[in-house]
Amino acid sequence: MVLLLSQPQGWTVAQLARRLNVSRTRLYQDIAVLRRAGIRVRRTRSGCTIAPPPLPLAAELTQEEILALVLPSDLFAADRRPTTTEQARAKLLLRLPEQLRRWVAKVLERTYVDTESTTREGKLFGLLQRAVAEQTSIRIDYFSLRSLSRSWRTVDPYGLVYRSHSWYLVGFCHLRGEIRRFRVSRIHDVQMTDATFAYPKGFSPEECFAGSWKAFGGRNYEVAVKFSSRIGPLIRERAVRPGQHILTFSDGSVLLRATVRGLDEIAWWLVQYGSDAVVLEPEALRRKVCDLARGILQANRVPLSADRVAAGKA
Repeated sequence: MVLLLSQPQGWTVAQLARRLNVSRTRLYQDIAVLRRAGIRVRRTRSGCTIAPPPLPLAAELTQEEILALVLPSDLFAADRRPTTTEQARAKLLLRLPEQLRRWVAKVLERTYVDTESTTREGKLFGLLQRAVAEQTSIRIDYFSLRSLSRSWRTVDPYGLVYRSHSWYLVGFCHLRGEIRRFRVSRIHDVQMTDATFAYPKGFSPEECFAGSWKAFGGRNYEVAVKFSSRIGPLIRERAVRPGQHILTFSDGSVLLRATVRGLDEIAWWLVQYGSDAVVLEPEALRRKVCDLARGILQANRVPLSADRVAAGKA
């Protein structure tokens, strides 16, 4: 409740009650408890908010350290050297009561997060964050996987999105004249410019990835895949995405239906399951999976019988 009330837009009593799944009477009681505890809950026409108390700690934190606490990008980085986040965390811990500080320190010592990432650490990523926040156009030296070449281009950076183990910069590319996604690991240099841009009204960076299986785009396809009972439990553990439906049969097998943009990424994902995944539709996806499987066999010098080749082309 305190976290919700700390947001600047304010919450009406009705909105808070629905959000917290409590009655209005209970909500008023909780507000009274907060006020007795010294938390200044205010009610205005726009709703209830909490007046932020003066925080001396904020004066001690740099912009980069505050951003690191709010958006801990180093969590996704392969480089485990001391980071801005750790510097900010140390300042925060020093201001906590002794008992709470020991408790937090123990949790940090006994918690380990290991995620795959291709994020470039340090100054480059910081420049991208700064450009996004200040709405400043930038020039980037970018390596294109399609052309296998590097080129400089001017980009209006709209936002940063972490998806499929990688950071992506989303912005308007002046070279292509359209909104593009740039994988941060392929950006070799960033130069700030003196130009600024207007952020598109209603634009959402994550919407650029809507419908993508992971990060790629393309035309929409209706996909149906049948998984064996051996793999079924793994598929059910996957987070259900928008447009995705999972049906479990009595024998434990699973039918996955989804609307996806492009077929390459889902084909790469399916080939790992071998004979436990059968593509029902579309035919284009089935061909892609079969081509990948044949390529794996050929690369590993496994002879393909005429029956196998015929079955793959059928």
